[in-house]
Amino acid sequence: MVARLAWAARKLQPMRIAITGSSGLVGTALISHLDSLGHTSVPVVRRAAKPGEITWSPTHGTLDPGDLEGVDAVVHLAGAGIGDKRWSDDYKKVLVDSRLDGTSLLATAIAACSDGPKVLLSGSAIGYYGARGDEQLDEASTPGTGFLAQLCVDWEEAAAPGDVPLRVSTQPVPPAGGDEEAHGRGLLLLLLALLLALLLPLLALLLPLLLALLLALLLVFAALATLTSRLASGQPQPAAPNLRSLVLARVGGRGWDRGF
Repeated sequence: MVARLAWAARKLQPMRIAITGSSGLVGTALISHLDSLGHTSVPVVRRAAKPGEITWSPTHGTLDPGDLEGVDAVVHLAGAGIGDKRWSDDYKKVLVDSRLDGTSLLATAIAACSDGPKVLLSGSAIGYYGARGDEQLDEASTPGTGFLAQLCVDWEEAAAPGDVPLRVSTQPVPPAGGDEEAHGRGLLLLLLALLLALLLPLLALLLPLLLALLLALLLVFAALATLTSRLASGQPQPAAPNLRSLVLARVGGRGWDRGF
């Protein structure tokens, strides 16, 4: 999506472009591209706005249409992360509200402008198509079924400007978790990676101990094999050393009496 926008931006006269979700992965890359091409990026932020920014609150439905006056286009990328949390019922509501409320708020504010943006480029997601197996899909394909597909349909409809002369384009952006099936695979891979990260330090600590134990077992088996072989062949076994001789030898052969 960033590459497509950057390619189009090269052919345009310098513009003022407001961007929601400007601190995200796509938003930061897009701002860098636009600024390098001579355009003016206007981040739309939830905190108190700094010079050159616009503040809004989709949660509270606040966005001053006057802040959009003189802006040529809006790129709408804001929305709660798809792949970074478990999809509980509560978080599904967050996913829906963060997209529909913000998109509807933008479209309404733009409609109230007298010299506002003429283009609203709103993010969508490939989850629009649902899980379709090997079916070939394009932008003319019908929406799929499931939570993400319905979310994308509602998301795109929220950008509809009604009778306002505004050109709306919805661009599919691959979400971090994909559709429900891909989301499940992503969580499984994440759990496996975490498990591996926990086990590797433990394995590093135990590896020397395991190697020492293996070596000791090999030595024991080798000794037993040698003993068994000698017993089977009838070879005499070496006599046990005289303990007194050993002690005397260790004290230098000085013949100290240790009671032996």
